[in-house]
Amino acid sequence: MSKKLKKIHITLITVAVVAVILGSLYLFDVVRAKSFKLELCSLTTEAGDALEAFPADGRMRICIAIKLTDSSGKPVSGHTVTLLADGSGTIINGGQMCNAQSDSEGMVYYKYVAETYIEDEYIVWSPTPKFKVIDVSNSVFFEVNAKTEFIIPLTAP
Repeated sequence: MSKKLKKIHITLITVAVVAVILGSLYLFDVVRAKSFKLELCSLTTEAGDALEAFPADGRMRICIAIKLTDSSGKPVSGHTVTLLADGSGTIINGGQMCNAQSDSEGMVYYKYVAETYIEDEYIVWSPTPKFKVIDVSNSVFFEVNAKTEFIIPLTAP
């Protein structure tokens, strides 16, 4: 075999080995992410009332409770869980994004205020803001995370 062919052969083997290693690391993170589950437990007012829809008045704080469990349903503590909001409101202490640690019961708590704003003399608000919840602690090699999504039904202010 010529030197040129040997070099090509070694290069191809190296590329194949690197691809297998990277694929294995990615698969590890995919399997790990699937071993955690995020679940919306409750949406309530600060007084603890569960409403069918919350007023988008810029004052009411909506309490969001999320639970993180492992594949056997046991609570997972100490994970960083990120809440991302897509709507015309604010997550208290975070704006459109907020990180929190899961407690010993696997619970993470956030507060959200649905807001309105004036645009061309009209009151504007998002009737169903969308939220993404991501467990950012479970990826080891690649950004593959356990996640879930939900909406909060709102009513006009």
